[in-house]
Amino acid sequence: MQHRKRALSLALALALVLSLALPAAAAGFSDLENHWAKSYMEDLADRGFLTGYTDGTMKPNNNITGCEALAFLSRFYTLTEAEQEMLYADWGAIAEKGVPATHKWAYDEVAVCLAAGIISETELGRLDLTQEIAKELLCVLLVRALGLEKQAAALSDAELSFTDLGQLTRAYRGYIAELVELGIIQGDEKNQLSPKLSVTRAVAATMVSRGIAYLEENGTELKLEDYSGLTRLEGILTGVTSKTVQLRSFDGRVREYTLSGSADITVNGAEKPLTYEYNGCAATLSFQDGAVTAIDVVSDSKVSYVLGYVNSTSTGSSSANTSDTVSVHRFDSDENERFAIPDDAVITVSGKTDYFKSLTRGQFIILKMQGKTVKEVYAAPGDYAVTGKLAAITYGTTIQLKVDDGAGTLYVFLIDATSLPTVKRGSGTITIDRLGIGDTVSVDVEAGSVKSISTEATEKGVTGKLISTTTTAEGTFWTLELDDGTRDTYQLDRLAGVYSGSKTLSLSDVQIGDTVAVVLYGSVISEIEVKSATVSSEKVTVTVLAVNSTEKTVTGLLNGEKLIYISTSGASLFSTATGKTVKLTDLKTNSVITAYGSYTSSSDFAATSIIVES
Repeated sequence: MQHRKRALSLALALALVLSLALPAAAAGFSDLENHWAKSYMEDLADRGFLTGYTDGTMKPNNNITGCEALAFLSRFYTLTEAEQEMLYADWGAIAEKGVPATHKWAYDEVAVCLAAGIISETELGRLDLTQEIAKELLCVLLVRALGLEKQAAALSDAELSFTDLGQLTRAYRGYIAELVELGIIQGDEKNQLSPKLSVTRAVAATMVSRGIAYLEENGTELKLEDYSGLTRLEGILTGVTSKTVQLRSFDGRVREYTLSGSADITVNGAEKPLTYEYNGCAATLSFQDGAVTAIDVVSDSKVSYVLGYVNSTSTGSSSANTSDTVSVHRFDSDENERFAIPDDAVITVSGKTDYFKSLTRGQFIILKMQGKTVKEVYAAPGDYAVTGKLAAITYGTTIQLKVDDGAGTLYVFLIDATSLPTVKRGSGTITIDRLGIGDTVSVDVEAGSVKSISTEATEKGVTGKLISTTTTAEGTFWTLELDDGTRDTYQLDRLAGVYSGSKTLSLSDVQIGDTVAVVLYGSVISEIEVKSATVSSEKVTVTVLAVNSTEKTVTGLLNGEKLIYISTSGASLFSTATGKTVKLTDLKTNSVITAYGSYTSSSDFAATSIIVES
């Protein structure tokens, strides 16, 4: 959904409405001296609700139109630019239909009044906004602006003492009674309400000033609940479960959100449950106070989306009757595909309408396809970085990394197990499975792919005797008696590398009483050199994630969380299913193998033989 930014802000539009001139000073208006409404008009001038004319006057006796009244009342609500744009996206078309083109400066303000329930679409269609507004109608609109319509309805049969009560529209009686009860309006010297007469700037200012005073006395802050604190994010659904939803927005980033039972779900405008079948559909997520309040899905069998990054572009020639084309490295196939970009395709780069020449190599890109024709193009920088706490890591042929940025957003990164990024901890390089939940990490993305991950840590070494181990919900902790006789307790990295000389050990080989030299990052033990244990693992059983037949290596997952890199050079492979020898190229992802041999490092295993279990 495209949101239009308005040329005039509310403040500027109101200045035009209420002064029709450049603003003068907020106090000392020459025509307010000894005027009965002086204090009210100066109060609103001080608040920025009202401005004067360049000649130093306020013109309190000028009448206001319906359009000016709505603009005035819209000032009760303060909106951010983003909130105003979302509100206008919902109500702007109705405002434009009901407001004469000669008064288009009021589109924003009337949209606010529609959203706030100050005026309805039907009423707007019947009201001539260019004409002066009657006092009784202004009273109705003011009550609605103050959020007091229910109280007014309860006073529909209230007794009123105005001498001209017969002129009052019967349906407005409760509104008038509510304002009288609050002291916002009263009769004139003849106790007349004059409900049908036009309203002067002075009268309107008095009513609004008193309305503000009522709100302040009661500690009431008016908000548009449907928009206050509201944000929206548009993109393509990439992961839907019963509890979470993942959206790749038009900036290229994948974010995950937890769903609550109170979120409104619509598909093509109709209420429907959100299911996995809508993966790949366009959607708009609405948030309020950080929680998902609504998801609007657009599902069209004739529309599909291509997601990836720009590999190259080629400018067509009108003389040769050729089109501009873009080569996209697709995320779904990991292959390049070229698409023709028609002249009428809408191109949006970083949220702004742009031209084909703005598409460059490495940008993230979404193509909206109707059949085989590109209808819309969305592009954004493909290089960015996210820093936060590692919230989750899931291993498979595609490794999923989730990072909480600390501001309420959970970013999701998808990493091909055959093309792992460089991972740095402090000055050293580690494998991705050495990252721990809760680590502060910085993920660097280039051309839509994770290129490197770094985690903050300061390395130091400690030597001592292991005197106790404790396991809690927070993890496993070792207490060491250090060389100087003091004792310290450290948390154990669940995937810490364990060595004894050139041998690689498992954590279970370490015994109480062993003397160990440990490498610490912060207070977490990352590497352990054992002086007394001698047992070494001779085999390893893993799930296959990737096979590199050129380098004769297998990337496997041990115990669902540790990556093992198995060298198969010179190793024989035997299948238990067939009872025959097999080739390395016969190995499939997710199959289970047992490799016999020895570790050459904490994550590298040299195999002499391999049994294919499944």
